[in-house]
Amino acid sequence: MAYFSLILSLGTSLILAFLPIYFWLKFYLWQDKNKPEPKKWLWFLFLAGVVSTFFIYWLESFVINFLPSDLKVLNISNPSLLILSLIEESVKLFIPLIILKKNKYFDEAIDALVYLIVFALGVAFVENLGVCLEEILINQTFSAGFYSAFILVILRFIGANLLHTLTASLSGIFLALSRLNKKKWYLLLGLILATITHYCFNLLMVNLNLINFSLTLLFLWLIMIGILKTSSLLEKIKKPINN
Repeated sequence: MAYFSLILSLGTSLILAFLPIYFWLKFYLWQDKNKPEPKKWLWFLFLAGVVSTFFIYWLESFVINFLPSDLKVLNISNPSLLILSLIEESVKLFIPLIILKKNKYFDEAIDALVYLIVFALGVAFVENLGVCLEEILINQTFSAGFYSAFILVILRFIGANLLHTLTASLSGIFLALSRLNKKKWYLLLGLILATITHYCFNLLMVNLNLINFSLTLLFLWLIMIGILKTSSLLEKIKKPINN
């Protein structure tokens, strides 16, 4: 009976965790509808994001252990939030870059956004799965756990999951500009902007209340509007990028 309960909890968590990821995948892949990327490469980047999540967690734990003790407690005034944001955004940029060196289909500006977003959604999926599984297992009844996990997935869909796609988009935009203009410093600028965006989100989430939640949503959706306008411009650029 316990074995069946565990299987049911895991299966339910997998479905709930993937639902918001599926929506964002469909939404962003639609931006590249004129010349879509091969599905095998999209799945490869997504699975690489899934695997890299564990590397991110290990690296964050490793770095935090070397920080002074007064920096290990996360709070609004704490620079460790910035360090964690930098680690995550660095992994979400540089691991896809390494992988994409072997991809001959990475030849348009818009492709940079697509591949980095897909990788980031792999990371978001693992985070969703962990949250859902925990909520279902800690509640006394499956129905209560399912309801709690479902609510959290909705909140993550419009919050943390959206954040992952936006920071990946920022890195992707500047990766594309770097390739188009042959200037590597664009990569650093994109990483800085993605890190700051992630950091600001963390600041608002640490001291969560209705006002901060509303500000967070406004903050994310304003960034999204700007990214969508930029991506529409990148999609029109047919000049091949140097991979």
